[in-house]
Amino acid sequence: MNSYAPNTALSTPRDTNSKIKVDIPNAPKKPAKKKLVMDMSQELMCPCGGGQSCIVDRRWVGDWVHEDDVFASAGLPIRKNCFADFTREQKTILAKII
Repeated sequence: MNSYAPNTALSTPRDTNSKIKVDIPNAPKKPAKKKLVMDMSQELMCPCGGGQSCIVDRRWVGDWVHEDDVFASAGLPIRKNCFADFTREQKTILAKII
């Protein structure tokens, strides 16, 4: 082996010489395809029009929605969209955490 050639076998997930997949721990993985808001169908879109703070858009792309965690921990249903009114129980729980 040439002493000047870098050994890249430990940093690549595929052995390029034999085309055999080599499982190497801690090797960078191919990122999964991300969901985009523009890929959402019209039926699923929020009546608010969407945006950075829209709970429907945040759920679609996999972002964290704080109110979902609060309601789930209290055993309450989550809101369908931004325009859905809070129930009396949801308002009570939100008032307690503020």
